[in-house]
Amino acid sequence: SWFKDYLYIPLGGSKKGHSTTLRNLLIVFLLSGLWHGAEWSFLLWGLLHATFLILHRVSKNMYLYRMTKNNFLQSLLKISFTSSIFNNSFSLI
Repeated sequence: SWFKDYLYIPLGGSKKGHSTTLRNLLIVFLLSGLWHGAEWSFLLWGLLHATFLILHRVSKNMYLYRMTKNNFLQSLLKISFTSSIFNNSFSLI
């Protein structure tokens, strides 16, 4: 909540356009990674979270979301994708 109130909203939040919103997300998550600790792994943690949040926002209206009208299939795809990403990202650290 602190990051939202004192960083994200003063930077403009999501009210000043799509590219500004994505930039704000990147800044906030990188700084939240640094807040957790001054090591590269925490900075990478913030970068990964920002990257996946940005990818989610950019790909909201892409083919995958239009393709899966079935809620069960959509949930299954999201869970599979998230599991594979976390398994791969933790093996890198």
